[in-house]
Amino acid sequence: MKLRLLPVLLAFFISASLLFGGWFAYQSFAVENPVSEAISAIAGVEHAQIDSTRSTLRIGVTLQDSADLHTIYKKIYEQGMREIGVRKLVIEIENPSSESLDQLWSTELFAIAQAMDTRQYGEIPTRLAELSASHDGLEVKTAMDEEHVFITLRWNGEAKYVILQRKSDGLGVWAGEQVQ
Repeated sequence: MKLRLLPVLLAFFISASLLFGGWFAYQSFAVENPVSEAISAIAGVEHAQIDSTRSTLRIGVTLQDSADLHTIYKKIYEQGMREIGVRKLVIEIENPSSESLDQLWSTELFAIAQAMDTRQYGEIPTRLAELSASHDGLEVKTAMDEEHVFITLRWNGEAKYVILQRKSDGLGVWAGEQVQ
């Protein structure tokens, strides 16, 4: 029996295209689009971008200026957990911060890091309230759950959103904090 190379290769490529195309379509239409639409419907969410891999479901979110970070994170987490399976869920806030808010945040970063490391989370709202009192118009909001501390700074029409993990990965920057 002699096999022809062209029909075998053609059948292979057609089968592979259907298999990977079907998997791609499933990921897009059955996982990413429904999650993205559900998250975009949450009050305070401007845009949601889903990136799904075998090991991770990454949800990038752009928030509106008046967003309640803790509530949105909780709702996104609940929605993401429905679709996650055995993958790791990563939620990232993609709002750009301003230079002035970054400078204000950096003045309190050492005190916040110390409060996080010593697990004295009650110091964080106190320190940020002092910062707010010393800067006219600075609005500070803090919240906490079992795994994260949520901080929102608003000033001059701009916002900075920070999510800190209560269980640190050791020395360095927190998983939710970005270095610029």
